[in-house]
Amino acid sequence: IYSVRFVGQEGYVVTFRRVDPLYTIDLSSPTAPRVDGQLELEGYSSYLHPISEGLLLGIGQEVGPENEPSGSQAELFDVSNPAAPRLAAHLSLGAGSSSQVEYDHHAFLFWAPTALAVLPLSIYQATPVSTGPGPVPVLTPATTPTSTFVGAVALHVDSSGITEVARITQEPVEGSTPQIERSLVIGPDLLTLSSQELTAFSLATLQREGSAVFPATSSSPGASSSPGAAPG
Repeated sequence: IYSVRFVGQEGYVVTFRRVDPLYTIDLSSPTAPRVDGQLELEGYSSYLHPISEGLLLGIGQEVGPENEPSGSQAELFDVSNPAAPRLAAHLSLGAGSSSQVEYDHHAFLFWAPTALAVLPLSIYQATPVSTGPGPVPVLTPATTPTSTFVGAVALHVDSSGITEVARITQEPVEGSTPQIERSLVIGPDLLTLSSQELTAFSLATLQREGSAVFPATSSSPGASSSPGAAPG
C-alpha cells in the first residue's frame, strides 16, 4: 500500500506492483467495508488529495521497464462513479524527477480559489563517467547525479485536467539554489520556504517579488558537532 485517502464514506487505496490498481472502497457500513471499483495503472501515487467532489489528484512516480521509479507524475482521477474510477488526466514532471510530496504531505499546497497546486520538485540526471583501463573507456552512470532543476512546480488542476503553469526557484545562496520545502498563500502572495530563505511570488503571475535570506548559523565555541550530544 502506497497511499490512502478517506473522503466522506469512500476510501481510496493505491498499491504498487508496476501495474496495480487504485481501489475505491465503500465505507458506508463500518462493519462491512467493500471494494466498489478499481482502476489499473502503471506507476503509483504516494499522495492523494481531493480537489473537488468526484476528483482526486495523485502525486507519485512513473515506473520504467525495470520496475524502478523513473520520474514524478501527477494524475487526476475521476471518482464520481466509485464503481468505475477513471484516469482523467496525466502529467509527467520529468525523467529523474522527485518531489518531497511523495513522502511528506506537508510539502503539498492546493489553493482552491485559483485551483493551484504547488509541489517541490528536483530533477537529477546521471552524468556518464569513464571507468576502467584501455583505449575505449566504459561509460556508466555517475554515482553523484547532476541537478538540472531545484525548486517547485505550479499546476492548475480542475475538471478540465492538469496544466503546468510555471516552475519557480528561490534566489541562489552561495551559488546553490535552495530546495523549496513548503509553500503557502498569504493575501496576494505565494510564499516558499527552504532551509535558507523565504521567497515571495505574485500569486497572480508567479513572478518572484523578493527574498529574505536566513543568517548563516555556526556552532558556539566548544559545542559538540555530534547531534544529540550532551553538554560538557
